Amino acid sequence: MTALLQFHNQNLFTTKTVRELLFDGYRVNVLDTINLISMPLKIIGISIPYVPLINNTFGIFHNKNNTPEGPFEVFTGIDDYTKIGQFVAWKDKVSLNHWKGKECNVLNGTDGIQFSPFLKKEQILSVFIFDACRSILLGFDKETEVKGIKTYRFKTLQSSFHSATKNSDNWCYCNVRKKSCNHDGVIDISPCWFNAPLYASHPHFYNASKRIFEKVKGLQPDGEKHTSYVDIEPTTGSVLRGARRFALNVEIKNFPIISSSRNILKPAIIPILWVEESSQLSDELRDEMNSKLFMTKMVAEVGIKFLIAAGFALLSIVLRTSK
Repeated sequence: MTALLQFHNQNLFTTKTVRELLFDGYRVNVLDTINLISMPLKIIGISIPYVPLINNTFGIFHNKNNTPEGPFEVFTGIDDYTKIGQFVAWKDKVSLNHWKGKECNVLNGTDGIQFSPFLKKEQILSVFIFDACRSILLGFDKETEVKGIKTYRFKTLQSSFHSATKNSDNWCYCNVRKKSCNHDGVIDISPCWFNAPLYASHPHFYNASKRIFEKVKGLQPDGEKHTSYVDIEPTTGSVLRGARRFALNVEIKNFPIISSSRNILKPAIIPILWVEESSQLSDELRDEMNSKLFMTKMVAEVGIKFLIAAGFALLSIVLRTSK
């Protein structure tokens, strides 16, 4: 394998532009040779694992760029408003097959844009993450305000990132690399990425196990900067502001057949990149919500109070007349 890498002038580590690494991709020439020699080897009974790269070009989001996540089917909430936006099916399947347990293969939650109305602080929300092929839980953090509209902030619950030894609900996510079940702060997403040794985490390994954190220099985890959240208007369940923050990491270890990996004494999980996606309610939508929802609600409340007051006044007149 070392000779093959040297022949193509490739190493265990490489330097690429951000655009190449993320979207455009770059050609992995060594795979051309591997595909060529795999054909005669297969004839004599030696199989080489298939690497599903289109045109042998690698980019983290290369095959996902401008690609829809669906199709998916969700509850409308007509029969049960508490289920509004909940997933019924994804890519024509009502469950997943990535994980070893039935519980982990259930399509739980919404896409994180809409939740059920009349939201309560004590609720636990579930968001299905397409890139991880699993759900993440959110819990109430604090009351917030978005452009004058009162909201509830729900943040990622750390229990979703706990090891299976600490959170037994995560046991069925341990079907690929069981050692990862002992790590806090990272999620094994390899079944969703063709079994590549990839892990998702908070940026800067926020709340990760010490044995993961201490192997990477320069980390400065901050809960305010490195945690995902949504600010939800509780009456409608609409998300008015939110930030999705995650890091993508790869596991590296010593491979005897690759000389450039000999200096890797112990396996380590190394960050590749971290991403922040954020959005906020526009002024136009804020004005529309104020005029069509909150103004109507205020008028209705005033009307009810007026009718109650009028009722008491009428009752008082009747009582006085009867005397």
